[in-house]
Amino acid sequence: FAQIFRNKAKLLFPRVEAHLREQPDFIAFVCTFVELYIAYLIENPFLPSYLLQVSTNHVDLLKQVNVELPKQLVRAFEAAVRAKQIRPHDARQFVVSLLGMCVMPFVGKNLIKGFLGLDEREYRAFLAARAKEIQAYVVLLLTPDRRRRKVS
Repeated sequence: FAQIFRNKAKLLFPRVEAHLREQPDFIAFVCTFVELYIAYLIENPFLPSYLLQVSTNHVDLLKQVNVELPKQLVRAFEAAVRAKQIRPHDARQFVVSLLGMCVMPFVGKNLIKGFLGLDEREYRAFLAARAKEIQAYVVLLLTPDRRRRKVS
């Protein structure tokens, strides 16, 4: 059981070191990450709920999982602030908000469908548009000097 949880946890937070090195622009990196991560979660929609449930009921298992993605994002964020690539902001708050914006539509599927009155087809369309929506928030929050940047 513990091994299955560790394997699934690694899937939720893929390794991104190579992508961080390949893309020196932090905002562009985050926008690409969001697109790929949402696509991954669309293919594996039950993964976030499974991991949330197991980690809530088996806190000891969390200590066995070495998840590097959030730490990598914090380090990259802080480096981008030092390089004046992005506006200063609390890196940890940004990472938690980013991951929450990505994961919540999957963990809270029924809640979102109910609150917004979406049927399954409309919900899938909502998910398909989710990456662009998150990217727009990222650009608005992080772009230095409030310059507007186009989301690709």
